[in-house]
Amino acid sequence: PVDTNGNGRDDRLGSMMPYDSSNMIEGVDCENFRLVILTDEYGLETTWELFEGNDKASGTLIANGGPYGSRYTYVVNYCLSSPKEYSLYVYDWDIRGLCCESGRGWYRVFSGDVVIVDSDGQFGEADFTRFTLPTGV
Repeated sequence: PVDTNGNGRDDRLGSMMPYDSSNMIEGVDCENFRLVILTDEYGLETTWELFEGNDKASGTLIANGGPYGSRYTYVVNYCLSSPKEYSLYVYDWDIRGLCCESGRGWYRVFSGDVVIVDSDGQFGEADFTRFTLPTGV
């Protein structure tokens, strides 16, 4: 990925650059966030967005990904500041979700080794999850 104009997006694809947590100030807690996606036969239809806040209307977009290749597992890792609330949206532009008409796709969200979301991929156009880091807050 290349961002020559500094707008935070890849110049060629237009997707957001990886979230850079290196500028977090000392003393601010950071929690591991891991998103694992197994795409179905139409990975090109799969995208996601991660917002800091309750939802996309009031939150701040901090990361996104996709589209992806088909029938492949993708792993995304970030160190997110905590304690904070986050919102994750997973999209399928053909409105079939990741399962079952086009394969057995799914996604999972982890904080460290703790599973926050274990989706079977059965949704329509979008799947929404709100969570707080650290977990249990």
